[in-house]
Amino acid sequence: MAKKLHTSTAAPQAAPKHRRPRTSVPKSAPEASQNPVHTITNDDIATLAFSYWERRGCQGGNPQQDWARAEEELNSLLR
Repeated sequence: MAKKLHTSTAAPQAAPKHRRPRTSVPKSAPEASQNPVHTITNDDIATLAFSYWERRGCQGGNPQQDWARAEEELNSLLR
């Protein structure tokens, strides 16, 4: 009598995927990253000044006053 082979209707399981080991941050980071220096760029000021104009519905105002206001506001955040 011949033995009956067991056939499964379930899909074969895929071999487990191996993950690459995680890279870790060095334990001693450079001093520059421990004491970051915040500087305000012209782009930062321009972006904030532009947002003031947008809040006014893109009408009126004074670009120089918006610039001065944005510069003052950003500087106050760093104090």
